[in-house]
Amino acid sequence: MIHCKNKVIQASTRLGPHLRAEFNKNMPARFLSALTLVLICASLSLAQTTASDYYSRAISKIATQDFDGAISDLTKAIALNYPSLGDAYLARGVAKTRKMDLNGAWDDATESIRLLDNAAAGYSLRGEIEYSRNELDDAIMEFSKAIKADPKNFRSYRERPIARKENSDLDGAITDLTQAIELMPSHE
Repeated sequence: MIHCKNKVIQASTRLGPHLRAEFNKNMPARFLSALTLVLICASLSLAQTTASDYYSRAISKIATQDFDGAISDLTKAIALNYPSLGDAYLARGVAKTRKMDLNGAWDDATESIRLLDNAAAGYSLRGEIEYSRNELDDAIMEFSKAIKADPKNFRSYRERPIARKENSDLDGAITDLTQAIELMPSHE
């Protein structure tokens, strides 16, 4: 502010003595008006955090394993009606799964299934949850639902054989792995 104030003072010295006195007399009011405007603009920009801002920040937090922060931001995005609520619920379910809040993750995955046109990711997440609970038959069933919803779902073909192997279904595991290899994206 001092720098700005000096600029104003320097500009006022170019005025004649009469105008300089008037300018300086009103300077505190001008300064307070400008400061008020800056503070109002700053508070508006802080208040304008959007659902998309919270969602984007949460995805970054998941990538850095700040799951509590991600859950908090996703909860705010959901409360602000993030345009793709299904994606927000799914991401929050992923974060809750990593925190081992499996019941909360299940609820979020189920909500994402209800909201998304392609429910494969929600079923796949529920398969991971059931696998974490050591409910192998239920995990296989959820991964199968994901594959039915999206037959090219690499992730489910990659995860289901693990549950099948532990459930002593080696033929099914080999079939799934073969399909996973055929569907594997180049970046995996």
